[in-house]
Formats: sequence, structure tokens, C-alpha cells
Amino acid sequence: LTLTFTPISLSEEDASILSTEMALSGVEGQTYARCTEYAEQLNGGPCFLVYYSPAFLRNAARQEAETGLRMLADIYRQARSIWPFSSKSASVSVTIRIDQIKEHQPEHIMDGYLWGEGWLLVKRNEREAVIEHHSLYMLQEVVHSEYRVLAFWPPPTGEEGNEGMGLIRELEEVRAQVENRRASPASQSSDTTPPHQRAASVLPSSGYAERAARIKRATQSAKDLRLQA
Repeated sequence: LTLTFTPISLSEEDASILSTEMALSGVEGQTYARCTEYAEQLNGGPCFLVYYSPAFLRNAARQEAETGLRMLADIYRQARSIWPFSSKSASVSVTIRIDQIKEHQPEHIMDGYLWGEGWLLVKRNEREAVIEHHSLYMLQEVVHSEYRVLAFWPPPTGEEGNEGMGLIRELEEVRAQVENRRASPASQSSDTTPPHQRAASVLPSSGYAERAARIKRATQSAKDLRLQA
């Protein structure tokens, strides 16, 4: 029996996110034996149960373990932006359901960006969020809950061609707009808009049609390039 180990090189941020989030026990005052020296920093929550993550990583480990871990780190990252870390939530657990991606290879999941499709982490209630698949240029029409755009597309390498790079930049801008809108003081002030309407309008309407048209054009060009390859 020969075992082959493939080196994994995660970014420092992704490695830190995974090690920190997976060290939370979900029980106030309880720390895993190997984390006792960080007990004070880990005294908080909520703790995330990423349902089906073992199945997802088993599939990813066959060919793309590093990509699978990077995707898992982004799931934790976006979940934490919805549920900020607090010492008052040390005994709170939140379930993150990833049913829709658990059986797929990371490459297959990421290919969706070529068709203008993407993956969102959508908050269902105070104790649960799910990963859903949506058209990225129809978010305003189809998503009516608080959500985050998951960066399930390959990091730019310069090998995608002008159209492919353009599409990834568009996707990064969509994600940044969601983040900026969420973080802006105006969005956190005394807004009386019903929560479902506020979430649906997280992307400002100004320029939205133009952005949707650009994503569609870039999507078609990237798709054509992939089919020609």
C-alpha cells in the first residue's frame, strides 16, 4: 500500500478561518484539549455546524483538496459576517446546510460562473442558513432573504483571457457591492423597510441593468472560449 500526499498551500487568512471556526465547541467554557492556550479568544460564538462538510471534503480530496478547503473557508467567512462573533453566543450553534454542493467536485461547482451562475449563503432563520444556486444577474428578483455571495470561482491567474478575467472582475464587484451595502452606516440606521424587501434590494438599482447586461455578455464570451478549448 502506497500513500501519496499532495501539498496544500492555503492562504494565511483561509487557514486561520478554518482553524478558528472549527475550534469552537458550541458549549460555553468548553475548549478542545489542543486549544486550551487559546481558550479566552475562543470563548464566544455562535459555533457553525456545516452540515455535509465531511462528504463535500471527501469528494474534493480525490482531486482538489486545496480548492475544497478554500471554498469551505469562504463558507465560514460569510457565515461569520451574518452571525458576528460574540461572547454572549458561546453556547449557540447555527447549522449551515451545504446539501446542494456535497456531491460535486469543486471544479464542477466553480464552472457555474461561466454561465453567470453562482452560489449564495442564504439566511433562513436565526439558527440556519443554506447554500443555494442562483443566476448572479437576477439576485434582486429571486432572493428575498439576507444573503452573501460565495466566491466559488477560480482566483484570477491571467490565463483566463480578457473575457474570462472580465467576468471574474464583474463577479468580484457584485460580491463587493453586497458587502459595501451591508457595511454602510446608512443601511444600519433606522431603516423601516421590511427585512425581506431590504435584503432583496441589497444591490442598488442604479446601474443594475447595465451590470446584468455586462455579466451576460462576459458569460457568453467565457462560455464560447471554454467550448473552443
